[in-house]
Amino acid sequence: MFYSKITNKISLLLVLSLGLVSSMIAQTEILYTTFDGDPLPLEAVNTCQDSVFINQVRVEITSDDVNQLTVSIDLPEGITYVPGSVNIVADSGPSSPISVVDQGVVNGMQSFDIMPEDLAVGDFFILEWGRQANCEAIAGQQAGDFFKDGVILNWENMGTNSDLDESVRSYDLLVGSLSLVGEGQIVTSLGSTVMRELTITNGGQGELDEFTFYIIDGVGISTLQLETLEGTIIPTSSTNGDTLFYTISTTEINEYGDFDNHLENGEQVVVKRTYTVTECDNYSGYGAYWGCNGSICQQTTTLEQATVIDNLVPNVDVTQINLD
Repeated sequence: MFYSKITNKISLLLVLSLGLVSSMIAQTEILYTTFDGDPLPLEAVNTCQDSVFINQVRVEITSDDVNQLTVSIDLPEGITYVPGSVNIVADSGPSSPISVVDQGVVNGMQSFDIMPEDLAVGDFFILEWGRQANCEAIAGQQAGDFFKDGVILNWENMGTNSDLDESVRSYDLLVGSLSLVGEGQIVTSLGSTVMRELTITNGGQGELDEFTFYIIDGVGISTLQLETLEGTIIPTSSTNGDTLFYTISTTEINEYGDFDNHLENGEQVVVKRTYTVTECDNYSGYGAYWGCNGSICQQTTTLEQATVIDNLVPNVDVTQINLD
């Protein structure tokens, strides 16, 4: 396994009591796995997915002056550390194995203390951590920002080293994008039961494990049930006034596309709504959205679909009766 190097040499000047100044070099190296001399690209991070996306860095100690080492990870806006995911996957042990202690967020960065405190020349460790993306990351993608996990090393006596170069080991953000189409106008009779199909398509590069579909039960319309083409009943997850919300999860998504529980680019979910028409003048609206952590990342515009009554004018025969 090969690694690329990002190395900074830090000179520490010590003013001694005799008025003399001496200089010593405290040095660490930040390295990444390479292929043909270039760092391997990182896997893209999918927005609002339960999967944990892993990053790794190798740190090598090249001076006896590196003690009380802390590794801080500077994550882009909207990229969050997955608690408990940090791990030392390899080190220079076994005589003095290296471990990591999660210190939480310090100065806006996820920070980890490396143990033991006194590290020796030749010690190394490979640190990995998991990340996920939320809706806030999308603004950075739309602005053309780089997504890079900055790595900052600090040790005693103000020793420091860092990799903040966005040209090294940056990664892409994948974002889903839902669209919605319906059958259009349906003609029926007053009091009848109607079934309407609606198709939700993911046109984005990001996979979706879950999204919300909603129905506006307007005047003169009453929803009976929502189901998939395969007949799986989708229960109402919540209501708000005349709007019914349904969670479309892996159970329903698995019936479509390549059956892998992810709604991927170009894949569709088709739902069937069964409803009754109780008034001649009626209204229904439909929509879909997705997000995470209580935020909506993207929402379709509300789609109106007409249900027209075919017997607005009664078919009446008028017969004149002569009473003379």
